[in-house]
Amino acid sequence: MKIQTKKSSSDLIKKISDELDGEITADILLERAKNSKSQLHAFFNWDDTEAAYLYRVIQAKELIRRCKVTYLNEYKEVITVRAYVNVRDENTADEDDVATDDSRGKYVTFAKALNTPTYNEQMMQQCTRDIAIFQNKYSAFNAAKKIIQTMQDFLIQ
Repeated sequence: MKIQTKKSSSDLIKKISDELDGEITADILLERAKNSKSQLHAFFNWDDTEAAYLYRVIQAKELIRRCKVTYLNEYKEVITVRAYVNVRDENTADEDDVATDDSRGKYVTFAKALNTPTYNEQMMQQCTRDIAIFQNKYSAFNAAKKIIQTMQDFLIQ
């Protein structure tokens, strides 16, 4: 008797990509997932009302993240950053919590994040995670080695 195991989304996407000479698009993936017998089908929300609401939440987050603010830093340099930072509530923040943008509670102004110790710490934790993500993404790219080394030096400080 053959036991069928459930494939991961990565395996399923790789199979499609392999069929298409190493390429994939979101439209292709969605088209393959439409069939209810497709193993990809379960990874999508097919309830149009709920999916529409969830998509609008994504759009709202994107609008918030697009807001920028310009200020002078301590070295009198003009810096442009996101106007709002995604944080967990300062009363419920857990240092070990590595929440993603989707699971955090709210956005606060960049200035408030800088001046609130728990939010400032969360920003530093996110910075460290972003560096690790960058290192993982580009570690095989020789042209990025100096940048990665500079980031590692920063973390050691």
